[in-house]
Amino acid sequence: SMGLDLVNNVNTIYFTNAQKAELMALRGAFLCKMRQFEKAEASFYSSIRMEFNTKKAWALWARFYETIFKDNPQDYESAANAVNCYMQAAVMFNDAGNRNFISRIIWLLSQSDENGTIAQVFTNYESKTPIWYWITFIPNLLSFTTKEAQCAHLLLMRIARQYPQVFT
Repeated sequence: SMGLDLVNNVNTIYFTNAQKAELMALRGAFLCKMRQFEKAEASFYSSIRMEFNTKKAWALWARFYETIFKDNPQDYESAANAVNCYMQAAVMFNDAGNRNFISRIIWLLSQSDENGTIAQVFTNYESKTPIWYWITFIPNLLSFTTKEAQCAHLLLMRIARQYPQVFT
């Protein structure tokens, strides 16, 4: 709560919109830790509305949804929302910083339900991520066996077309 007090009392008059958005996302992360989920979600939403291209805000919002999913493993909508946010963050991180996001996405995909709720969200963003992000995760993709296997298939086909040497 001390962190939340600090964030709430920052004078943002000289901050850019991106800095204000990150501060708002940080506020959401503190609220999440305090288990004030409705207020946290509102902070994350405000953060993204303020500055859409804030990868840190997307990553923190993804963690928020993942926390909710871990508390209630039947809440596939929250897991799908986490994948959505991680994919947004991964698209913006054009470097090695995305490895953590990709590993979280793969874990969430492995939790998929019969309706493919998580997989549906993934397929909306899969083509927007650079394919090289996924190459080191080929063993994970090959281990998929249920609804998420379709997602793995899409990625493996993209990898095979762009980097055929990986499979020789």
